[in-house]
Amino acid sequence: LTDPGFVSARILQSKDQASIAAVIEMRSAQDRARIEESPDVRDTLDHLHGAASLVIRLYQQVSAYEA
Repeated sequence: LTDPGFVSARILQSKDQASIAAVIEMRSAQDRARIEESPDVRDTLDHLHGAASLVIRLYQQVSAYEA
């Protein structure tokens, strides 16, 4: 992804493969809103919506832990 506000993305899947979660880190809320409206992201979200229960929420980090 070449968007200047993009930091990282992770796709998580439950062990039984019944659920997935996408964690997308952007530099700002404005960057996140812009990327959500991009045609590629919209196509992906529309595709997932037919296959899964889709919930989109904006979170802010309150703490972090590292090994």
